[in-house]
This record gives sequence, structure tokens and C-alpha cells, in this order.
Amino acid sequence: MSVFKKIDRRDLIPIWKNSIDVPTIEFLSVNSTISPEIESTYFFELINDFKYKRSLGVGAELLNIAILTNNISQVQHVAEYILKDQYSPIRLKDLAKHILDGNAFFPLENVGHNAEEEIRLKRKWLKEHPKDSLSWIDLGRAFVSIGEHDSARKSILTGLQLSNHNRWVSRVSSRFFISVNENDIAHKILKTNPNLTSDPWILSAEIAVAKSNGRNSQNWKIAKKLIDTIKSDFHLTELNSCLASLELLSGNQKKAKPLFINSLKHPNSNVLAQAKWAERISDLKNLVDDEHLKKRKNSNEAKCWAYYEECDMESALKYALLWQEEEPYSGEPAILSSYIAALLDKYDEMIRIVKKGLIVEPDNDTLILNKYFAEVSKAEIENEEISIESVSPILKYIEKASHSQDKGTIAHAYANIGFIFYKLKDFNAGREWYEKSINTFLSINHPSQVLAEMNHLREAIISQSPWANDLFLSFSKKVGKGGIWNDPAIRFYMPKLERIRKDPSNWRALLTEGISKSTDKFLVSKSSAIFNLSSSNPTIWLTKK
Repeated sequence: MSVFKKIDRRDLIPIWKNSIDVPTIEFLSVNSTISPEIESTYFFELINDFKYKRSLGVGAELLNIAILTNNISQVQHVAEYILKDQYSPIRLKDLAKHILDGNAFFPLENVGHNAEEEIRLKRKWLKEHPKDSLSWIDLGRAFVSIGEHDSARKSILTGLQLSNHNRWVSRVSSRFFISVNENDIAHKILKTNPNLTSDPWILSAEIAVAKSNGRNSQNWKIAKKLIDTIKSDFHLTELNSCLASLELLSGNQKKAKPLFINSLKHPNSNVLAQAKWAERISDLKNLVDDEHLKKRKNSNEAKCWAYYEECDMESALKYALLWQEEEPYSGEPAILSSYIAALLDKYDEMIRIVKKGLIVEPDNDTLILNKYFAEVSKAEIENEEISIESVSPILKYIEKASHSQDKGTIAHAYANIGFIFYKLKDFNAGREWYEKSINTFLSINHPSQVLAEMNHLREAIISQSPWANDLFLSFSKKVGKGGIWNDPAIRFYMPKLERIRKDPSNWRALLTEGISKSTDKFLVSKSSAIFNLSSSNPTIWLTKK
């Protein structure tokens, strides 16, 4: 079975972009007069600066603001300069090419991540500019993306030492230590920053990191005071979102809502993703204007969830993969991407996604279990023989995972054991292990319970087990009942299962064919029920038989 994640809780940990991709505004003092509202004026000031003193930093900022303010024609010479500079990062050169080719509104999202080339260029630059703290941090990010965590640590610590408590360096350095499960160090970096109580960017990160580490920050009152005293919506965007999230987790939706609304006045991609999370787990709906979101540059995590909610899984997967490119230092995008690929039954894609994620987090149980699920599924679809010998190494790992300290991982392992026994034609054992998985998920109120039930139903139908019809009817009665039973995954996947149920001998073709987005309504059986699984009004009509 493929699952999304252990729990659907999102902490507002800083996103770690390459420094060249971070708007200059994020580096400015909280008291600076520069703000998003006057970005166009700022753009022409930068044009003038670039005329007299050319640099990659100013050039990168000009290209980004030119896109935002529709001043593409003004930066052709800047793009040409960037292409000629031997130190220009690959991503920046690609953006410059997009602008010169007339494709400026499709930048970076289509660009692959070439970490090895980035490492080579950064090392060359740092030989001549060894005190460039931002480049040391960028080098660390590139090392993380290829699994070189020791080299990354050295680069991060060097950049941190040189940074003089720079806001951005402190925030993303803490993000690195979160990614390597050293949360205490991540928290210490932020707590010891002398600007902690006066800078909302540092403070929001400190509160989020403390929460991710199972602690409550001692700076709640200070955070509320900053919100009342600082006038810049942009500088307060993450702090508002952070406090809103804490109110929401405490059950105070009424207090959370205005904070989320304020956070979205000038949001970044992190805040947009946090608002989409709030929509998923609470009654706070329509915080984000999804149509406006889809037109934004980047914000791929939030876009993924917007399309997921619409059951447009192809688009959801597209943006999940772009999120993985955008945050190559984290395994979370790989978990979500592999889960969506599983819903689409795209097992080659799923294997590629998971292997990439395992470079960053080689011991991630969820990714490893998803990988085994994809490999066995692919083998069966391609009519390869599945024997106890061929799956023995998989079963050994799963047996180890079943002794995890995390009950969600244990339940995931049980589901994979059930899946494999179905493939080995031991249907009774498969049923027993799936039921153990479902009961374990239930015991911890875990949303993946519904995925375990849906995967069990699929295997029972495919194998034509004698209990398949009873399982289908039992599952059908739960759909649309609220909570996890309204999940878009069910609305998307149930039409496929209904087709297979009608023609189980043709399951391979039916499993991998595309499903029309118009299949909101489908017949379960002439004698049982009709489903309307539209997101606005999911309904079930049961016969009285």
C-alpha cells in the first residue's frame, strides 16, 4: 500500500530556496520602506543601479521583478549579461534564456535540478570569494540534494559562522538541521539569534521549529505584540500564519481565521501551502483563491493540493513533482508525489520519485514501503512471476518495519504484507494482514485507514476473492459520510474499482487506463446503490433490498 504521510500536520518550517531565487525584499529590514506595493518603483531603481554597477545578485532580482511587474522588455540586456557570466548558476541562466526566448512566464518550474554542476560552480566561486556566506549555504543545499549530508553540514556551519546572524542564513540553516533530524540544533540557531524578539521572520521560524520538536515556544506573547506593532503585511505573513496554525491546532478556529486571512494579504509559497493545509484539516474553507493561486509563479505545494481537491490527479502529480524539484533537500515531496502516482497506478513514475527521495532520506520507512509496493505492482502488471523467493527481501524489511516505534509505520507495514500475500495467491492471509493494518490505523485515528481499506478492496476485486462483493458494499456505505470518507482519493479511485469489479479478468488494462474527470456519478450495482461523489454534495442512494 502507498500512503501519503504519517500524519497530516504541517509545521511552518522555512522553505530553503537557493539564495538567487529569494526576493531581495525578504532580506530587507523590517523597518524598510521597500514593500511589495512599490515593487515597480523599486524595479526602476535597480535598473539604474545595474547600469552603473553590474552584478549577478542585482541581475537575478531584476529578472524576477520584471516578471512580477510585466517589465520583460526592460531586462533583455540583463539576461544577456547573466548568460555571459561564467559564475551564473544554471537555474539563473535558464531563467535568462526563458526571458530572451519570450517564455518569461514559464521560468524555473520546468528546470531540472543539476546539483553536480551547481556544486562545481559554487566551489569555483568560493575559492575567490571565501567569505560569501550565502554561497556557502547554497553549496550546502546542493550537497543535501545528492545525499552528501556531511559535506552539507560543513558548508552550512561555515556559512552560518560568516553570516553575522543574517536572517535568511539563520532560517535556512535551521531548516537543514530539521532535515537531518537534529531539531535541537535547529531550534538553538534561532533561539540564540539576537534579533529573535524583534524580527517576525526569525520568530515565526523559532515558534514553528519548537512545535515540530514537540515543544511550545516561550515567545507567544512577543509574537502577538509584533503583529500589533509592525505595519508590513509582507514581513508579518509567516508570523500570522504560524500563530493561526497554533490556534487551529488548539481548536480555536474562530481566532485562527482572521490570522490566516491577514497572512494571505502578501503571501509567499510557504504561507499558501499552510493555508491549503488548514483547509484540509478544518472547517476553514476557501481561504485561498485557487484560480489566482494557479496563476502564481512557483507555490507548487499549494497548487498540488488545489488540484488534488478537484480530483485532477494528473495536474496534482505535475505540481508535486515540481515541488520535489523546488525542495530537493526534503523527502516530504517524494512521499506526496509517490502517493499521487499510486492513485494514478503509474508505477514506473512512482519508483523514480521514491528513489530520488531516498537519496535525501535513505532511512525513510514510508518511502521504502512505497517503493516496494510500486515494484511489486509493476511486476504483476507486466506479468512477471511473483514468488516467495522474489519477495523474500521485501518481507524481511517489512517485518523489521513492523517493529517500529511509530504505529503509523507499523500499520503501513501490515498493509504491505497483506498486499504481498494477495499477490502470492494466499488470499486469506492477505485479508488477515489488511484487517490488522486497518485496525491499527483506527486505534490511532489515522487518516490512512481509508487508504488501507481501499487498497484491500482493490486486491480482493482483482483476485476475485469470495468476499470481494461484501467488501465493496461495506466500503460503499462509508463513502461520503464525512471526514476521511470525503477524501478526493476515494472520489477519484472508486470509478476505477467499479469498472474492474464489472470486468475483473481485464483488471490490468482497466487499472492503468485514464479515468475521465467527469465520472462524478457512477453505478455501484443495479441492486445496491448509486453514488454521487461530487465534492460539493457527495450523496449515496441505497435500495431498500
